[in-house]
Amino acid sequence: METLLDLLDLIMDDPAAISQVVQLLAATDWLPNPLGAPVPSGRYLSSVDASADHRRAAKAFPPLTHFHVLVGHGKDGGLRWGSHTWDHIEVYHLLDQQPEWNGRTVLFLGSNTVQLAATLAVRLAGHVESLSANGTVWVTPEGRIQADSWVLTRAPDPGAADPDAVPPAYHLDAWQYGTLDELGLRRLDLSIDEDNPPGNDAFFEALARLAGTGVREVLGGETSIQAIREHVANSAPPNFLEQIAREFDLDVRTLRADLRTPGRWNRALDELAPRLAARAFGLQILVVARDNADSIDAHFFGDPDAPLVHVIEVDGADGSTTYLPAVPTLQEFSADLLDVLTQELPEDLREPGPIQLDPDSLPSTRIDFGDGPDEQVTSPHDRA
Repeated sequence: METLLDLLDLIMDDPAAISQVVQLLAATDWLPNPLGAPVPSGRYLSSVDASADHRRAAKAFPPLTHFHVLVGHGKDGGLRWGSHTWDHIEVYHLLDQQPEWNGRTVLFLGSNTVQLAATLAVRLAGHVESLSANGTVWVTPEGRIQADSWVLTRAPDPGAADPDAVPPAYHLDAWQYGTLDELGLRRLDLSIDEDNPPGNDAFFEALARLAGTGVREVLGGETSIQAIREHVANSAPPNFLEQIAREFDLDVRTLRADLRTPGRWNRALDELAPRLAARAFGLQILVVARDNADSIDAHFFGDPDAPLVHVIEVDGADGSTTYLPAVPTLQEFSADLLDVLTQELPEDLREPGPIQLDPDSLPSTRIDFGDGPDEQVTSPHDRA
């Protein structure tokens, strides 16, 4: 069966054979694969606008550690398949039928996909997080993949609408959820690891997760809790420690030991640790505080021009203070996708570099994955 006329004859002889015909068409590339054609990094959605260069370029990306890639023409807040534009519900069902997705962050390699990403995050909260393109996505024969900017969209925090989603020991109060919403933040981890819950080292663990690159640079490659604590303690001005010890009626040697030793904490460290860590690692640290008599919703420590780290102050299982890492729900990055993936993304999503594109799969000329620019969506937060 080699021609379209052969297929038409088959339908006329046996109308029930239409499903077989559709399968044959897909197999011969006359119809695009309804689940997307498998490519090394994910799936490719072919559209009526696709050329041989588009099909070739879709295979250029290698498998990624943190991302499942959907390559296709972006249009009107969706992705095109054939002549049809898939909306957010159809895209979600498409992902759900791709076992290799496995809930990973989705990279939409298609033009003007920010609105699609935002709709998926809000309407399917907790299910789809993504990196998407502001403006036209274009690929060159030299291996440049660019858009006007790339936007990371994380799902909203379900605890804001369902406080029972967080165990009581690590519960955020309404004041804190209001602060997170106002600042465009959410908890990094949307569930608590009951086998390894946040404890007395949680603040320093958050530093390692959220500012690992800066921490490693300062510590010569180290990110252990022991190394982080010792550096913070050694950076503390002695007179300052003595002043804090007097304020909390503590022995200064005990205070220094509690700061330096993994697994130890005391109430003086609630303010002391963020203040000293910001100084020691050249960071700005924002602590989303618990509701209190001072009515202070967030404490900022460090240089306002330094890289910003967010943590949330909560009660631990034993009633002492512990911390949860927080991240923006929307972050905008630069134009070069490979730089974004390997240098600019937050630590939890940054790809080990360099990313090697398949030179045999690059297009013969510059190609665009989508129509002209839609109205762009701009992040309310500073560009990373």
